[in-house]
Formats: sequence, structure tokens, C-alpha cells
Amino acid sequence: MEKCNEDEAHKKSGYASCKSDDEINNIISSHSINLQLIDQYANVLNYETPFKKYFYTVTGGITKDYYGINHVNFNPAMMVTHNGIFFDNVIEEPSYFFTQNQQQSFSENTFVALNGFYFWMQNTLQYYERNYKRLQDILSDISGISSIVLTVVEVINALCSGYIILLDT
Repeated sequence: MEKCNEDEAHKKSGYASCKSDDEINNIISSHSINLQLIDQYANVLNYETPFKKYFYTVTGGITKDYYGINHVNFNPAMMVTHNGIFFDNVIEEPSYFFTQNQQQSFSENTFVALNGFYFWMQNTLQYYERNYKRLQDILSDISGISSIVLTVVEVINALCSGYIILLDT
């Protein structure tokens, strides 16, 4: 963001002339910059929308004597879902998370600009993985439970039949 500057590009754009420095300084001293970012958080239990979005506000002050810089940092994120009925189906959903805003200000404003925002994507991936059972997993769980039940029934049957044989003799 910079002050109005009556250069060649400003004249060619067809805008009216700039306001006086006093009017511009009054506007600068009574305003600030509010940048609204879409931030997200991971909800692995939500199948349809695993990344929930919301607005996060980054505020930067404006003064005529200082040049402010905001370094807005993001981390990449990845949600990997293993689903499918018979075969493994992998769905990868990329996203990002807002991590921090580092503010700097320089007392000597040698720049034309009043405030600057730099957007940085960090090198730290936040990785989430979730697995859903397939049909063969469910059948093997059922088979495991049924084999335990059959073993218990066979032991009870062996005891009862042994008792009956002993009683008959």
C-alpha cells in the first residue's frame, strides 16, 4: 500500500489528482489495515469436509513515519483418506494452516509504500491420515469372533459329552 503519487501511470489511468499531503496524512493517521485470511483446522472425524474454514484477521497499523511489514506464514497440510468397499481407494486433499504473523517496522520510511504484506509457505507439512474398513476387514473381524465362539462351544460340548459318556457307563 502506498500514498497517492502523481506519476505518469496515475495520469494515464484517468483518476483525479491526488489530495493534499495534509488530507492524506489525516486519512493515514485515522485508519489501519485489516486483512482477513481464510484459515482452517483439521477435523478427521468429519468425512465430507475434513478441513473446516474460518476467517482470521491480521491487523497492520499505518503511519506516515514508519514503514510496516507483515510476514504472514502458512504451513501446508495434507489429509489422506483410505476408503473403498473392496479395494483400497486413496484420496489426498491438500490444504494449508495459518501459523503466525511477524510484524516489523522501520523508522526511516525511505520507501514509497506505507505497509507491506509478504506471504510465506513454510516447509513443515502437517500430515493427517485416516483409514476406513473395507468389506474383507469386516468379514475377517466377524470370522475371528465366530472362531472364538466356536472354540468355546466345542470346549463346553466336549465337557458335556464326556460327562454323559461317564454317566452312561
